[in-house]
Amino acid sequence: FFVFGSQNNYTIFSPFYAFFIKLFGLNFASIFLLLIAQSAFFTSVFLLIKKFTNFNFAVFGIIVLSIANPFYGGYGIFSYGEPFLTARSFAEPSSLFALYFGLDNKWFLAFGLGFLAGLIHPLVALPAVFILWFLFSKQYKSGYIALVLGIIFIVIGAYLGIHPFNKLFLTYDNAWWHLF
Repeated sequence: FFVFGSQNNYTIFSPFYAFFIKLFGLNFASIFLLLIAQSAFFTSVFLLIKKFTNFNFAVFGIIVLSIANPFYGGYGIFSYGEPFLTARSFAEPSSLFALYFGLDNKWFLAFGLGFLAGLIHPLVALPAVFILWFLFSKQYKSGYIALVLGIIFIVIGAYLGIHPFNKLFLTYDNAWWHLF
């Protein structure tokens, strides 16, 4: 599965997790961090839903989120709010909190949380940061220029094979998919 390398090169989560494992041991660290991550996830979803509707509907949304099937995508390989600890466990709520604060025009906090989410799991953070950039650009036109320049930079970096963008156009052939 990790024939092209692991995601460990793109996250600050591993040393963070290792610190807690050394401090508390594997079992307690895993349970403790998962509880924090899940609490942050549900809190961020609740606040974001509440931003668009009332308290009762937000509570209903959390109940639905709790019982809904979290798996999506081809072969069901993607999910949200997973019941086990990964870097995504912290990147998801960080991204959602970033969107919440962006909707309140608290840009420093929003982009800070988006940046943190990107350090934890860049692929999870990317959609939230693009949405933040779009919202910011609606208020400040210079944001459009920065967004376009950022996208051009990423695409050129991928085309030239510059790390970490060199994996952007990586695809897996059918033989690889049939291994699973």
